Amino acid sequence: MHNQRLTVLIFSILGGIGSMGPWLTAFNTTVYGYAKPDGWAMVFLFGIVLITVVFGGFKTSFGIARVITHTVLSAGAAFIGIYTIIQITDNFDLSAESVSMGWGLPVVLVSAVVIPIAGYLMMEKTKTS
Repeated sequence: MHNQRLTVLIFSILGGIGSMGPWLTAFNTTVYGYAKPDGWAMVFLFGIVLITVVFGGFKTSFGIARVITHTVLSAGAAFIGIYTIIQITDNFDLSAESVSMGWGLPVVLVSAVVIPIAGYLMMEKTKTS
């Protein structure tokens, strides 16, 4: 499998896992992404990226159209993740002992950033003559 495809595959899976993972713990209650529509929306976006990785030639890199598609999908997931983090920080005092941010949303944001970067930087250059 081409390194570009493998990297995007791994981070799309991680993004989907982060979308379902714990987002916030407050007052001994944990909020998971699977309990929120935002989490399912991000799973859907990362799922489309995952499907486009699986279907296609494994030995070649993506073309520019697929890289742009992955960038748009990842930007959508990042937007939802940032919006959710803003909502959490507006409604909860994260410096309080009884409130802490979970690992789910940071994983989503890292995945949403790595997918387009890997797509662009690992894309094979076409030779022009």
